Amino acid sequence: MNYKKIHDDIIQRAKNRKLIGYSETHHITLKSMGGTNKTDNLVKLTAKEHFIIHKLLIEIYPNELKIKRAFWMMCNKSIKHHGRKYRISSKEYNFIREEHSKISESCREWSKTNESSFKGKSHKKETVEYLSQLNGTPITIDEIKYNSLKRASKLLGVSCYLLKKQYKK
Repeated sequence: MNYKKIHDDIIQRAKNRKLIGYSETHHITLKSMGGTNKTDNLVKLTAKEHFIIHKLLIEIYPNELKIKRAFWMMCNKSIKHHGRKYRISSKEYNFIREEHSKISESCREWSKTNESSFKGKSHKKETVEYLSQLNGTPITIDEIKYNSLKRASKLLGVSCYLLKKQYKK
């Protein structure tokens, strides 16, 4: 199988289109192989394409450890559930990344419009109690279950307080 041709076809197609929605930036010539961060060396890919490209790169450059490490890290952005790691397919990766993007954007937009009303104020006693309870209580956000509010906050990159305000029990 000609992995290089498949890789190049995906990159060429991505160069000639404009993605709408979630995308990931990929270095056409990898930084570990002398590539730069200049715009002519960057291309926007869907999460699924990005996953596949890195899988192809392992086949194209089987002796490059940095390429294997990059793909391994991509595969191991796994959901930890009771200490167990789950491997994900490119379809699952695409779904999870798109959903994460939507949730994060929603929280960022909410915080922009509501930020000023919370400046300089401390949390009410009820809020502090609620947050401490949620640090050990599972929470579901947009049909995704998290072990705790704190874990959801860490994975989504959004403060516990904003998540609590937006996604009440």
